[in-house]
Formats: sequence, structure tokens, C-alpha cells
Amino acid sequence: SADMAARRRIIEQSGSDIVISIHMNSFEDDPSVSGPLTLFMAGSQQGQKLAQAVIDSLNAALGTNGSAHARDNLFILKSGSQPCVLVECGYLSNKEEESRLKQPDYQKKLAEAICDGAADFLSRK
Repeated sequence: SADMAARRRIIEQSGSDIVISIHMNSFEDDPSVSGPLTLFMAGSQQGQKLAQAVIDSLNAALGTNGSAHARDNLFILKSGSQPCVLVECGYLSNKEEESRLKQPDYQKKLAEAICDGAADFLSRK
């Protein structure tokens, strides 16, 4: 789509050290599934380290047990040469989590945890 092409162009032209793409998840087959997860490009050592740093920070801040997963079929993860992570903040298909995700204080906690994870990764580079 044109939107995805624009995102790729922004990433490629940004000159950034890292890319973090933030999303909300959904899993209609099991509405009890909840919690954050991070995705990185399969084979990217730096992407994996960034994904792990971000999920560790989210888990510490939220008391969750999310994990980092490799993917090789996501357009955003294939954009640019810098480490790229897709962060799924939680599941909108889980009513309790959807309610938390709508709260400004929870959104701030998520943003701070993602930022802390990125800062941790950058300090170890």
C-alpha cells in the first residue's frame, strides 16, 4: 500500500540508529491472551538485542512475561539497515487489557518502558 511504502521511505531516509514501530495486537481465537511482545527481523543480531531490551523493560514495568520473536515476513522489519523492532503493546481482543490500553497513565507507562529499553540497548551498543 501507499502507506506502507511511505513508512519504508521514512525509515530509509531517517538516518536513525534504530526503528521502533508501535502496534496493538488482537487474537480473536482466544480473548484471554494478553501482554506485550516484540518482533525482530530473523537473522538480525542487533534487532534481536533491541527486541529483548525493549521486552525486558516492558515486562519489568508492567509485571508481564512477554517475549521477543523473530519474523521474516513483516514489511516494516525489512525496511532500512538499522535494527528494527515491532512492539505489540497488548491485545485489544482481551477486554481487560483493552481497557488498560485506553488509559493515558498506562499509555505513558508503556511509552516510558519502550524508551527505557531502547536507551538500554543504545548504551550497550
